[in-house]
Amino acid sequence: MAFVTFDEARQYLRLPDSVTSDAVLTQIINSVCAMIETAIGRPVEEASYTDWFVDQYQVKKVVLRMYPVTSITSVEVEGETLSSDAYWVESDIGILHFEEPQSGDIKVVYTAGYTTTPEDLKGVALELIREIWIAQQSVAGEPGTKPEDYAERLQKHPIIQKYRKVT
Repeated sequence: MAFVTFDEARQYLRLPDSVTSDAVLTQIINSVCAMIETAIGRPVEEASYTDWFVDQYQVKKVVLRMYPVTSITSVEVEGETLSSDAYWVESDIGILHFEEPQSGDIKVVYTAGYTTTPEDLKGVALELIREIWIAQQSVAGEPGTKPEDYAERLQKHPIIQKYRKVT
């Protein structure tokens, strides 16, 4: 799902309030949000995830696939649910630490993502939406308006790098 709403984009582009829908603008919004999520390597909006860590031996921590972690629903080791006192999480980077070493199959059910999209990330999206919108309005596309050009530029953008998933 797009983390920029149609109304936010419409207002940013200074389109009249009478514009309540536009298929092209909606497609641009969806494409830009998808490009940004691809560039940072993770979804922006909050969602639920289940991570499995199979056949672990004496681990003190596991790295969850998504972050920031907003809540841990459950942690199971070999089918037994751990008490929330048995672990803690570095939410901003998605590392789950165990108080005691754990062995076996570990299942973590959690919620991760942003409850509110960071303003700087939304700003990057709105600027790119504006740029593509203007290019769409011109008859002859200008150089650098192909989707792969936008995606390449996003990879180098300092704000995108700030949110890029560390692997």
